[in-house]
Amino acid sequence: MITAIKRLFSRRNGNLVPNEAVQEHRYVPDLNYYDCRLTGPVTDIEPLIAAGRKLAKMAEKTGCRRYLNDMRGTRFDVPPEELIRLVEVHSHGSVGAGWRRALLVDKVDNQYLLYEIATANRNSDLRIFTERDEALRWLLEN
Repeated sequence: MITAIKRLFSRRNGNLVPNEAVQEHRYVPDLNYYDCRLTGPVTDIEPLIAAGRKLAKMAEKTGCRRYLNDMRGTRFDVPPEELIRLVEVHSHGSVGAGWRRALLVDKVDNQYLLYEIATANRNSDLRIFTERDEALRWLLEN
C-alpha cells in the first residue's frame, strides 16, 4: 500500500505558510484505485497542482489511473478563474487525460459544476457525486 499525507501550503507575503487543508492519497491495490481525501479550506490552488503531480508520480509505480477524491467538508476560497487554471494544468500532464476521476462532495454547487464542465471540455473523464457508493461504482466501471 502506498500512502502519502501532505500538508498543503499557501504563499502569503512571500512566505510559505500551512493551510488548514490536508490531502491524503492511498492506493487500494485490490480495486486498483487511489482513495484520496482533501479536508479544510483551500485558499490557493498551487498546492493542489503539486499534489496532482505527486499523485501522477505515484501512479507511475502502480499503473493506476483512477481516483476517488473525497472532498466533503472542504471549502474552496478561490476565484473561478483559478479553478479553470487548475483544470488546464492537470489536463497537461498530471491527472488529466487518461485518468478516470470521481469527486465526492457535500453538495454539487456552481463551483463544482464549473470544474466538471471545464474538465469535460478538455476530454478528461471526471464526474461529481454526493454518495460514496455511487462514486466508487462509477469509478470502477470499465
